[in-house]
Amino acid sequence: MVLAKENPRKLKINQPVDYEDMLLFEKLILNAWIVNHIEPYKIKSFNGPTSYRLKHQFEYSKDGFYITNGQMKGALLAAGFRPKDENDLNWTFALSKKLQDVDFAKLPGW
Repeated sequence: MVLAKENPRKLKINQPVDYEDMLLFEKLILNAWIVNHIEPYKIKSFNGPTSYRLKHQFEYSKDGFYITNGQMKGALLAAGFRPKDENDLNWTFALSKKLQDVDFAKLPGW
């Protein structure tokens, strides 16, 4: 029985190191979006949106563009956010209630 090999690119797109492959102006736009839209929450409640949902919220924002889940993870790490469990595929963070209440169904393309 031959097992299919995993596509290395597919594995990388979920890793924070994928953030390093972004162009400088892309990093600046993503970092500015994080600073303007994501607030840490003092209580360590990790029930908010995952890194995967945040990537989509960024993509559908005014100045957004396609990014990978790994790029969002890396950007959040660079901004000082720490995930509940780095072993999860889609990370959760302690984020403000304001962001948790976003209705993703009303975003374009959902």
